[in-house]
Amino acid sequence: MVENDMQEVIRKLWKKIWSKEFILYVFWGLTTTILNIVLYALLCYLMKYWIANIIAIVTCKVYSYFTNKFFVFKSKCGNLLAVMRELGTYIMTTGVSALADFFGVLLLVEVVMVDQQIAKYIIAIVVMLVNYVLRKKFVFKNGTNRESVKR
Repeated sequence: MVENDMQEVIRKLWKKIWSKEFILYVFWGLTTTILNIVLYALLCYLMKYWIANIIAIVTCKVYSYFTNKFFVFKSKCGNLLAVMRELGTYIMTTGVSALADFFGVLLLVEVVMVDQQIAKYIIAIVVMLVNYVLRKKFVFKNGTNRESVKR
């Protein structure tokens, strides 16, 4: 009896984790992460690593907003106020993750003495997972901005 209950809990958890939305998030998150890392690596040849990191982060946050809005969470806003609210929440949560990305790389490179590229890989994975939770819970709620979509 307990074994069947445990199997059912595991099955439900597995189904929830590997939802279509999560798979799309991982796909688009990987494209964002690859863009972030490639852009960072290329820009490191032209400028200091921390400036390259800022440019890569900002570019990828804009790309990520559009891929998350249209392809992952399929968010629809019914009016300009709803769009502004969604965008404002996205900017705030993105600001938190961008700061974590920037200072995480800085901490790993300067304090822990991790290679610049390895530091970027480690932080990119952490940021991708944190962003999913922030965007799902605070930005793109259930695929629509519930308060503002015309019924």
